[in-house]
Formats: sequence, structure tokens, C-alpha cells
Amino acid sequence: MFNSDSHREAFGNSASDTSIGLPPFKSKLEGQELRDSELLFRSMIENSGDVIARKNMEGIITYISPSVERVMGYTQEEQIGHYPSEFLWEEDLEKTAKEFAVAIQNPGLTVSFVFRVKHKNGTPLWMEGSAVNLLHVAGVESVIVNMRDITARKLAEEALHQSEVRFRSLIENNADMMTLASADGRLLYASPSLTHVLGFSTEELLTLPASQLIYPDDVPRLMENMLRIIEKPGESFYSSHRLMHKDGSYRWCEGAPGHE
Repeated sequence: MFNSDSHREAFGNSASDTSIGLPPFKSKLEGQELRDSELLFRSMIENSGDVIARKNMEGIITYISPSVERVMGYTQEEQIGHYPSEFLWEEDLEKTAKEFAVAIQNPGLTVSFVFRVKHKNGTPLWMEGSAVNLLHVAGVESVIVNMRDITARKLAEEALHQSEVRFRSLIENNADMMTLASADGRLLYASPSLTHVLGFSTEELLTLPASQLIYPDDVPRLMENMLRIIEKPGESFYSSHRLMHKDGSYRWCEGAPGHE
């Protein structure tokens, strides 16, 4: 299911000998300097909250950091020696393969992408990742992939989106008129009910200065109320005033403007 020819072309085509430990990087360093460098590298990788992986020329995972078990539920043994596509969420497989192919075709270029993987318990996890093809670099000869779990962020974004959709639906299907205005009195939003009552289109309302819609005799009192609202955020004041219809007549309206 996750290993079609087209996806293998992007993610890799054949297995190879693998081991769990950090694969040795070729180095000119000798003795203690080499050991210190390897210790530093190992400490950085194994204590990182991100999941860091290496793929060989065939596309097989040859190393993955211990954090993969905390993030995805799989041990290193369960991922090393496998294709990354085996752990991708099916609906994201084709898109991620195309994005990954960009990195493969452009050595040295870091390509970022967002995708879902399968947790060991079967649930999807949103990941933000980057890949860079260093197969051409002597001593590295790998594709380096860095991933972090952004599931909580994605769920929060989706919850916010759904909340905004519900809010907009409530506003746009409400018989009451609702507006949002800037501090200088410019309308930023006008609910559909306002267009029904006053006859102006939404575009016309958003280009007209709000003061032009108010009956001249009501402007001083309304401005006084608006100043009180600005001085006391969170409070609202009852107000009644006349607004101009597009035909030149006026409509009495009442409301409770507030400042957040």
C-alpha cells in the first residue's frame, strides 16, 4: 500500500545492511579528538526532542534517533532498515513523496514540508520536517531528515478555525446588525443584516466613513459614547441613534457598542 514504484523512486528502491547504532562518519580526525567529536555528536542527537534520521542511497533508513520511540511509539529497531513511506499516513504519501523528491534532485538544498505519520497505535501525527541530500558529501553520504511533532499545534489551529466558522455562521445568520470598527471610525466588518437594513452593499459600507452614515444631530452623543468605550475596554454602553439608508432616509437603531 505504501510501497508503489512511484513512491519508491522518491523514498528509495532496495534494502541494505543496517545497524542500530550511529553509523560511522568518515573523518580525518584521529585519537581523542575523534572520540570527543563523536561523543558530542551522539549527545546532541540522542538528547534532541526532534526525530533525526539518515537514509542511504537506496532510500533505506540507516539511523534514527532514540526520540522516535517517544514521538511515534516505534523503537529504533522497528524503523531502521525500512522505507520512510512505510510510516507515512496514506493520504499524505503522494504529496510527501513529491516534496521529498525535490530534496533528492537538488543536493545541498534543504526542503521543508508538513506531513502526517502513523503512530504505532494507529493514530495520525502531524510532523514538520526538513530534508537535505548530502549523498554527494564524502563522509556523510546520506539524506538527513529532521522532524518534529506539531500535532498539538495543528489541532489547536483546527479548533480555532472551527470556532471562527461557527462564530461567522452565528453572525451572518443573526438578524441583529453587527460591525467591527477601527479606532478612527473606519468599518472593518459589517454583518449581512446591516446591508439588508440600510440597503448598501458590504463593499460600500466598508469604504464609507462611519460618520457619513450617522444622522448629523446624533454624531456628538455617539462620539461621546465611543470615547467612553475606548477609555473603558471590556465595558459597553447602550446607545440609540439614526443611520442613513441608501435611499437617503434614516432608520432608528439601538445597540451596545463595546471595546475589546
